[in-house]
Amino acid sequence: MKVKLLGRPTQAQLEAYQLAMSAYNSPEFKEWWDKTEFTEIPKGRTKAGILLELEKVQAQVMWVLVNRPWYKRWSSVIGWAEGEYIYTYTQQFNRMSPIERSSHFAHELLHCFPYLITHSFNPSKERDNSVPYQVGAFVEKFLRG
Repeated sequence: MKVKLLGRPTQAQLEAYQLAMSAYNSPEFKEWWDKTEFTEIPKGRTKAGILLELEKVQAQVMWVLVNRPWYKRWSSVIGWAEGEYIYTYTQQFNRMSPIERSSHFAHELLHCFPYLITHSFNPSKERDNSVPYQVGAFVEKFLRG
C-alpha cells in the first residue's frame, strides 16, 4: 500500500501511520486478506479488485485532530473520513495507544479517496465484518504480535 501523509503530522500521528503501513505492507497482510471473508463489499467491486487498488493506487491523506463538540460528548465515534481527510477527536486520540491509533488510521484510510470503502452506520455483525473494521482489527492484531 502506498500512502502519503500530508501536512505536519504530530510525532504520535507519524508513528501510528508508520506502524499501520508496516502491517499493510507485510507478507502476512496478503495471506490474511486471502483467507478473510468480508461483508458489505461495495456494489460493483470485488475482494480481489479492492486488494489490487490497495497495492497499486497511492492515496494522499491529511490526518486532522479536532475537538469533540459538547453535543456529541456521548457519541462512541472516534473519528471519520471525508475525501482525502481523516478526522480524529483529539481526546480519543490522546487516550489511545500507538497500536490503537494505527488501527484507527488503517480503518479510516479505507474510507478516503481513492479507496472509498464504506460500511453501514449502525453497529451490527455485518459492519464488524466489513473491510474497514476487519482491516483495522488485522492491523491491531499484527502489531500486538
